Amino acid sequence: MLWVYLLTITKLTCFTSSDINECLEKVCHVDATCVNTNGSFNCFCNDGFTGDGVISCQCQVSDPCQSAQCQNGGLCIAISGSCTDYNCTCTECYTGQFCETLMDPCGNNPCQNGGNCFAIPGSCIDYECICTGCYTGQFCETCKYHSIS
Repeated sequence: MLWVYLLTITKLTCFTSSDINECLEKVCHVDATCVNTNGSFNCFCNDGFTGDGVISCQCQVSDPCQSAQCQNGGLCIAISGSCTDYNCTCTECYTGQFCETLMDPCGNNPCQNGGNCFAIPGSCIDYECICTGCYTGQFCETCKYHSIS
């Protein structure tokens, strides 16, 4: 059996690019993103802003709380200097970024010495400890029997 190998020689051409990345010079507005192109650049206002991207980028929404996702009666507080950012201040019974989580009064295991915590129905902060053995008190912290020496 005869094997024939074909050798192809490819000529490589090297060239250098003379494009300058204008974006390194911070040519766009502070609220815009720069995209370098061959021989030029483009500026695009960031999300929530509108304008030419070079001289101006203004808020599209004057109040970020208009589209806030605060739940369960949470209060929206706009973050100063931002068109889109806000924080939710939750009511007494809720927690989480958007006040989406109902608090559990037994979540941090307030009952001591093996006591069992039971949430009071209708409340997110009240609970009762059911104590075991000799223990008593709000948190099952006291033994009702004293040892005699």
